[in-house]
Amino acid sequence: MKNIFRLGVLVTALLSVISCGKGIENDYKYIKSNGVLRIGITEFPPMNYHDADDNLIGFDTEFAKEVCAELGLDAEFIDINWDLRDKELEKKNIDCIWNGTTLTEREEKLSITQPYIASKEVLIAKQSRIQELEESLDNAVISVEAGSTGELITLFIQDDIHINLADSQLHAIYDVESGAADAAVIDYLMLHGGIGTDSLFKDLVMSERPMSADEVMVVAFRKKSNMTSKVNKIITKMKKNGTLAEIARKYGIEKLLIH
Repeated sequence: MKNIFRLGVLVTALLSVISCGKGIENDYKYIKSNGVLRIGITEFPPMNYHDADDNLIGFDTEFAKEVCAELGLDAEFIDINWDLRDKELEKKNIDCIWNGTTLTEREEKLSITQPYIASKEVLIAKQSRIQELEESLDNAVISVEAGSTGELITLFIQDDIHINLADSQLHAIYDVESGAADAAVIDYLMLHGGIGTDSLFKDLVMSERPMSADEVMVVAFRKKSNMTSKVNKIITKMKKNGTLAEIARKYGIEKLLIH
């Protein structure tokens, strides 16, 4: 009876390994058979955004296109609700999340690549309000992208604040510019996309006090996807041959690259 039990356990374990292997293999085959990598994004300069001629540009846009070219795939960028990104991935409405994605608890749920950019969360406000808000956020309306790291951070702010959920970081910034919010918590990368003297948002400034420690950005695929290892090899190659640095330099974020 013990031997039969052990055999049953062994067969179950073997089937599990085979099943996992199939899952890993099928994701690549599924994507390759479509001939396209469907990439989930939101409008997020300098990572993914439209220029004056309505062309989608940005660091992650060009980065993803280079990787797809290496894989023999077309890149299709799909604007998604960031708060539902994991579900969109699971339902195969998209194949990956590639939009300044922060490495958080997602390593438990998804398959993630090596990090390539360092960043942090920061508070922005109008120049006339920034000093006041640095002293106290009591009763302030803070705009954040729903489902973002910025939203998570605002939940731990000790002051009595009002959180406004925007559908993108760009819209969170617009909320501050229009006066619908007093401040926004956004990714530091967006400052390069950007706010300040020579930008669209000339009146906005960043607080000198970061809202979070340094974060790293990754690409996220479905759990057990073997696309991750393939993309990792290409990322390593692009880091070594300077292609990634060249794209980063174009968008003013070369110093944030992780080598």
